Amino acid sequence: MSSSTYPILSTTIPLYNTLIDHTKEIINTENIISIKAAAEKCKEKLLEISSIYNTFYTPTLSEVSNKNESFEQKNSIIEHLFKKCCIEKIDKLQVYLSLPTVNETVNSLEWWKSNMSQFPHLSKIACDHLSIPATSVSSEQCFSISKNLITDNRNRLAGKTVRVYMCLRSW
Repeated sequence: MSSSTYPILSTTIPLYNTLIDHTKEIINTENIISIKAAAEKCKEKLLEISSIYNTFYTPTLSEVSNKNESFEQKNSIIEHLFKKCCIEKIDKLQVYLSLPTVNETVNSLEWWKSNMSQFPHLSKIACDHLSIPATSVSSEQCFSISKNLITDNRNRLAGKTVRVYMCLRSW
């Protein structure tokens, strides 16, 4: 298996090290607990992967002599990827917010499905939230009725029996 398109260890390990350093920086500076936890998990996974690679990797003389160049290159790669990602997200959000409001008769889920290619991340978020049905009085009544069914005297009913009773009662 030979190809010039596959990454080699001498180019991927500096990138892993940069990502590890970046996650450490996030862990030390971030105030939001969930982001810190995600960065910690990311760092653990990167350390796990890099430890596997480090057992096989021995730098060559040319790699050691080009250390400063490699450091500058990996920083520019990370900066480029980060800027591109952030700019793209902001631009997509601005495009969405600048769109005119749609008519109330338009089905929201269908609109997001048809605009999924234009707003891939926003459409995933919207579909996750819009697919959750609103609770209503009927579901609340169902739970209220269940307290009358399962009492101290009737506490050994099977789950199937409770479901059948609740279903028959709702008809």
